[in-house]
Amino acid sequence: MSALLGLIEQILPKAVNAPTSPWALRTVGALDLLPAATAAALKECVELTRGRPRQVRLGIGYDPHEEITEAFRALLNERDEEGRSIADVAGALTVEDVGSHLTTSHDPDIDLIIRTSGEQRVSGFFPWQSTRADLHVCDVYWPAFREIDFLRALRTYAARRSAAGR
Repeated sequence: MSALLGLIEQILPKAVNAPTSPWALRTVGALDLLPAATAAALKECVELTRGRPRQVRLGIGYDPHEEITEAFRALLNERDEEGRSIADVAGALTVEDVGSHLTTSHDPDIDLIIRTSGEQRVSGFFPWQSTRADLHVCDVYWPAFREIDFLRALRTYAARRSAAGR
């Protein structure tokens, strides 16, 4: 695990620091569970890329069950403070109510999930936000994932979207 975190600390800042890159990094998860150097590198990358037009979301220390549970907890506490009963909340509950309490509530839904290592599963990658996402599976393991692999995933995604008329 420390080798992977070292890669994040060393490679990610270099990868996102290109001023012509359109990609903004957004992290979701419990960065406080990471070593201080890894968390600091991630926070620096987020700051360096803030405001760029395209977003890459990195879930690290992320638990989808915890995120959805916390969203419901926040929603119920908010409605309780408004004096609403559980029955009222349950009767009026909408998808938007829950979605607005997720940690990613201000982010667009996910369009593409890139799954490395040839795994044919989504592994809990943002289940609420990725219900309409395309899944791209490549056989390359993450540390060996290259720019060409990323571009191949984008090309495949664009071709699927075009074929589907989206």
